[in-house]
Amino acid sequence: MKPEAPSIQCEAAREQFLLSAGRIFPNPDSVWVGGYVDNEWEHGRHIFESANLVQPGCRVLEFGCNIGATSVVLAALRANVTAIDVNPDFVEIAALNAQSYGLLDRIEFSHVADTTNLPFADASFDLVTCNSVLEYVPHDTLAAVQREIDRVLRPGGAIAVQGTSNR
Repeated sequence: MKPEAPSIQCEAAREQFLLSAGRIFPNPDSVWVGGYVDNEWEHGRHIFESANLVQPGCRVLEFGCNIGATSVVLAALRANVTAIDVNPDFVEIAALNAQSYGLLDRIEFSHVADTTNLPFADASFDLVTCNSVLEYVPHDTLAAVQREIDRVLRPGGAIAVQGTSNR
């Protein structure tokens, strides 16, 4: 049975998400904010499905969750998601986004200030996804960040690096 596209389940959380996002982003109704979950479902989920990267119950780390769109899609695909970001405001907004889609129970959001020292045990995740994030990691710390991603990925796990063409 194919998972259904995520849809808004809580209008109050959606309104709070748009209000909070509007404090950071100039247009919270844009495809990259208010429409980002739909965009990721239409364009990003195929990467996970076609490569068979997400199985029900698998453990996924979204490294750099931004507003949580990829996390929502992964949760809708029945993954157990841990989503982190260096920006605490994004973590708060992402949690509201997940709540609005009724998927907050499948996603654990955390602010992680130092991504060269992730707070997870070795081999914790089946999949690590980096959607439009690695290009923002300072060059002098990129190798250390990549080592940490590798450390928390289980042997035989996968890394999905997406959307890095804007830098």
